[in-house]
Amino acid sequence: MADTYLITGGTGSFGHAFVRHLLADPNTERVVVLSRDELKQAQMRAEFPDKRMRFFIGSVTDPDRVGLAMRGVDNVIHAAAMKRVETCEENAHEAFAVNTHGSQVVARACLLAGVKRAVFLSTDKAVEPNTMYGTTKLAAERLWTASNVYAAGTETRYAATRYGNVLGSRGSVVGFWRGQIERSEPLSVTDPDMTRFWMTIDDAVGLVAMALRDMRGGEVFIPKVGASNLMTLARAIGDPSKRTETVGTRPGEKMHEALIGVEEARSAYEYADHYRIEPHARTWEDNVQELGTPVPAGFSYRSDTTPNQLTVEQLRTMLP
Repeated sequence: MADTYLITGGTGSFGHAFVRHLLADPNTERVVVLSRDELKQAQMRAEFPDKRMRFFIGSVTDPDRVGLAMRGVDNVIHAAAMKRVETCEENAHEAFAVNTHGSQVVARACLLAGVKRAVFLSTDKAVEPNTMYGTTKLAAERLWTASNVYAAGTETRYAATRYGNVLGSRGSVVGFWRGQIERSEPLSVTDPDMTRFWMTIDDAVGLVAMALRDMRGGEVFIPKVGASNLMTLARAIGDPSKRTETVGTRPGEKMHEALIGVEEARSAYEYADHYRIEPHARTWEDNVQELGTPVPAGFSYRSDTTPNQLTVEQLRTMLP
């Protein structure tokens, strides 16, 4: 059976990797990329000279353009977002328009176009958010999964994925530190004890592919990934003898991140390689039996308390 896909914001690091994944599948009939950057689309067109590729210039805030890009599409991966924390703080109205309202536009278009599976890319910043970025992503995540209520009686289903920092993606600290190493500068560390979840771009692709395959509607898929403090990552990237400079946290930055909060853990289930947060009520589908194991009372999934703390050697194998 041939499959068709739309990736919003598809010219980013994830988009490149997921397009590569899709084109390797002979069952993929068409891949549509919707984004705003003409140059990045031209570069991507040159990288993937495949007749199954289609490119649309447009914004997720434009319902007409989103609807045109989605015609005849079976699967939607909604990756478009404003992602930089400081940019969202300084451009709060635009962040809301793109991250939250744009997600509402895409979710509604999925239903109108008869899309079968729609996956939203969320973030650990959406758990107990204290920044504009995290707040807009949390609202978008909830809007997205709640869209299943509107899709009752149709084939359209919505689910989300939530993950941490992707090593080597655009804007990653990895590229910033490597630039400092090339200039023989000390590595700028916000706080040596700050911890983060780390994953590879292949981990991100695998998580979204699993969500597309296994979703029944309303779930948030969360990978089991490792974490470390910033000093451990700095040692993995550069010579341990190199100097570091503590520069302090930026506005809104947390010392530690969470992928599952205590309150939402009451709806969380553990699987071999991931967790799923299930909807409180699945009114759009009956007789759904959970296959995972409920997490224990008081459970939370945090970067400072997870037992999967990565070593320098493990992080080096993950770096691009």
